[in-house]
Amino acid sequence: MLSSEFQWGRVPTLDRQLSVRETAEALDLCEKTVLRLIDSRLLRASTAFRHFLIPRSEIIRVLEQTNQADQ
Repeated sequence: MLSSEFQWGRVPTLDRQLSVRETAEALDLCEKTVLRLIDSRLLRASTAFRHFLIPRSEIIRVLEQTNQADQ
């Protein structure tokens, strides 16, 4: 964030990160399938911590791509 963009008292909004379980529920998949999608790099996940964390925006991207493929 550039200093000119900074506003005191405002916290930048962060993209919510979901666990593999939460992602599986959101996409109506099993957890193993979500892990396969991450392994095949079709779903981007953060590996900064011990467990995978998937940004909400990434789930939306996958859903949009799936909907486009269905049409």
